[in-house]
Amino acid sequence: AMPRMSLECDAITCNAAISACAMVSVWEHALHFHHVMLQKQVQSNNNTFNITISACAAGGAWEHALLIFTSMTQSKVELGTETFNIVMSTCEKGRKSEKALRLLSLMEKTRAELDAIIFNTAISACEEEGKWKE
Repeated sequence: AMPRMSLECDAITCNAAISACAMVSVWEHALHFHHVMLQKQVQSNNNTFNITISACAAGGAWEHALLIFTSMTQSKVELGTETFNIVMSTCEKGRKSEKALRLLSLMEKTRAELDAIIFNTAISACEEEGKWKE
């Protein structure tokens, strides 16, 4: 049997683990590592949240992805354009037009850069539910 190894739980190690989980589509494990970071009070950053949101969205766990985003908005982590693009894509894939429209509103409030990708993805999210006129 292989000897058991122990790694220190720091931002680099946890982000790498979350990223590896995302790459092989095991969102549950990515979410686990994210929670470990929170429990051990390891400093999360924008990348931590983005990778975790992406992993959940890729695995079809839209609700978890949006919950992670909500916790991100309540933390001191900066909400960047990349984060908004990831979350908007999650709304589109999960057919969450109302959340997509709220996200646009939040972006305006935070003065985040609204780009063509965000608008097109928001339109697509609304189109899926027949709410494109909003």
